Amino acid sequence: MFPAIFSMLFSGFATGLSMYSQVQQGKVANQVAQYNAGLIDAEVANKNAEFSQGVARERINQERHLASIQAQIASSGVQGTTGTPLNIVGDTSSAFQTSIADAARNTSIQVAAMRQKQAMIRYGGQSAQVAAPWAALGTGLSGGASMANTFSNNQNLGIF
Repeated sequence: MFPAIFSMLFSGFATGLSMYSQVQQGKVANQVAQYNAGLIDAEVANKNAEFSQGVARERINQERHLASIQAQIASSGVQGTTGTPLNIVGDTSSAFQTSIADAARNTSIQVAAMRQKQAMIRYGGQSAQVAAPWAALGTGLSGGASMANTFSNNQNLGIF
């Protein structure tokens, strides 16, 4: 009789421990996901800083290049305030602005993709935490059914 009782007690304890473990795993999965999602905030900040610094460098390069073009026009003796020289400066400036706009668009797309990844990571962690108690409930029901079956079998054998 005592071995059967101890068997049922240990089965109940193991079931309870498994249930607790499942709930804790869900909580930890969510904490890890939230931490990883937070790392993406740092990536986004770095990407934005990289873009800002790149724009600043590009503007300096543009100013130098435009100054070089204007110096070449002036040294050639052509008046640079009308006609073709002005078109060259305007076209060059426009091309530079387009490259900056392209870089801004690319950065925006990359940041949006990072934010989407971040949202999915957070959702995965929250889903794991929400699912864990349900999994624990399933384990508890299974363990309870197993203990009831063991009790019934032992009762039929005349142990209880």
